[in-house]
Amino acid sequence: MTEIHKLPIILLVCGTVFLGVLGGAMAIPVLPAIADTYGLLPSEASWMFIAVELFMVIGAVLYAKLANIFPIRNLFLFGMLCFGAGSIFAGLTSHYWLLVVARMLQGLGASAAPPLAMILVTRHFPEQDRGKIMALIGPVIGIASQLGPFVGGLIAQQFGWKTVFWITVLILLLTPLCIYLPKEQKQVKEPFDFRGASLFLAAIVTFILGVNLYIYLLAAALLLSALFWLHSRRCRTPFLQLELLANLRFLSLSLGGALTIFTLNATMLAAPLFLAKINHLDSGMIGLILLPGALLSLIGAAVVGKLTEKLGYYRIAIYATCLLMIGYSLLSTLLGTSPLAIALCLIVVYLGFTNAQGMFPNLIPRTVSAEQLNTGLGIYNLIFFFGATAGPTFMGSFLELETEVTWNVFNKTSPAVYSNSFVIMALMSCLILVLLWLQRQSEKTAEHPEHVT
Repeated sequence: MTEIHKLPIILLVCGTVFLGVLGGAMAIPVLPAIADTYGLLPSEASWMFIAVELFMVIGAVLYAKLANIFPIRNLFLFGMLCFGAGSIFAGLTSHYWLLVVARMLQGLGASAAPPLAMILVTRHFPEQDRGKIMALIGPVIGIASQLGPFVGGLIAQQFGWKTVFWITVLILLLTPLCIYLPKEQKQVKEPFDFRGASLFLAAIVTFILGVNLYIYLLAAALLLSALFWLHSRRCRTPFLQLELLANLRFLSLSLGGALTIFTLNATMLAAPLFLAKINHLDSGMIGLILLPGALLSLIGAAVVGKLTEKLGYYRIAIYATCLLMIGYSLLSTLLGTSPLAIALCLIVVYLGFTNAQGMFPNLIPRTVSAEQLNTGLGIYNLIFFFGATAGPTFMGSFLELETEVTWNVFNKTSPAVYSNSFVIMALMSCLILVLLWLQRQSEKTAEHPEHVT
């Protein structure tokens, strides 16, 4: 790839990821206004997020699988057009359930960028450039997710809640950059497993509906998953290569990435709540508390991207995860003190997340064969998005628990449940460290089997 094409491709990848994440994040503060506009029950209003989550999970695997059949350029353009069309539809519609359909289109479009970006970078960029590029995607996601609620609330307050959807139509301005994507050789038209894809999508849909609405659908999701597994065992070209889940090196890295986003998204639910309840801050001040960490994470990731060649992906991931553990431990301890102290703790968390998250995709190619890479990255994104969804779900349920027992003996000033929640986040960071250490030891053993006794 020539140097002249790298910049527009990086701009395309980062721009689409940024607007996709921003679109989802900006909808968070406008949910009460949407519920008031249409007179919605909470279970009905939740479909604003279920719609996006559903298609983000589906797209994570679907696009990676289709990248084995169709050129990345076509898939990238399709995703951008879907997202843009969904944004326009959301801005124009005056019916709530049509708005939900528009959000589904946004989810289908937004889910294209992460897996296709990973495949694009791995397939067409030299190894020495991959770390730098992937290190940019992490902070782009972090900044968009943190700026989104602040920007969305500010814009909605001034111009109305529909404006937040019109902002993301800007993604259509990036479509001309698709011409810079590499022209790929004609893909081998391998048979597409429509039956397996249908069973998989049905299992995902019923699982999400079971978690969010009707718990008895979890039994249907289990049955569909079993049918999908049986079908995949018999199919010559299955929709998912399930043997990857038996690859412990691949699975440990995927779980590490999922736990990282789990802890961050859980924190993003808890932080505004405790800043409002404990520190008595309004939405504008809460946005300002969240802002410095998001901005500084970009600077930190740019610096770390240059260090990957010297330190290696594992060291960066381990150091960044240590920052996560420290940040969550400090939050558990300092809750109830000044907002400035909380802002500093969140800076540590953001720096840890963006730099850790950027390393995991770069380590995945070391655990799978070249033929399995596209599907492997798709499964990685699938597990990642499950973690992203599970984090706030867990935190929301945990914060409803009534307890006066504080697990952190150094915190006596804040409600126990908030402090305890960040003890759990710190312990999860320790688990990520264990997974990284085991993965590194396994790789060393594979590289130097003569040292194994």
